[in-house]
Amino acid sequence: MKKILIADDHFEIRELLKDTLEGENREIHFAENGRTAVRMAREEQPEIIIMDIMMPGRINGLEATQQIKADELSKNSKIIILSAKGKDKDKINALEAGASAYIEKPFSPADLADKIDKLLKS
Repeated sequence: MKKILIADDHFEIRELLKDTLEGENREIHFAENGRTAVRMAREEQPEIIIMDIMMPGRINGLEATQQIKADELSKNSKIIILSAKGKDKDKINALEAGASAYIEKPFSPADLADKIDKLLKS
């Protein structure tokens, strides 16, 4: 069973991602903010984390990514940043924080599913 953690503060995005990714021997978990994402990454050790950048609270998605990648228990999770921020600088910052991929919102659910399949195989 492959674990996927979806970290996004918008319920509609979480539901869309759940509907897109459910099944195929996948267990889906949710986090509504960066702090919860870091905790759940430690506890669940998902293969894939889909992380929004702009989330409420003191830890945004980039900071959460850095903390997850620095932690011995969660560092092997592959993180896909899914964000409305689309400047080259944002993409570079995400990759430097430890993300494996960057996808801009609005996004194609099929493209995201393909990216996840490729990361799970690598």
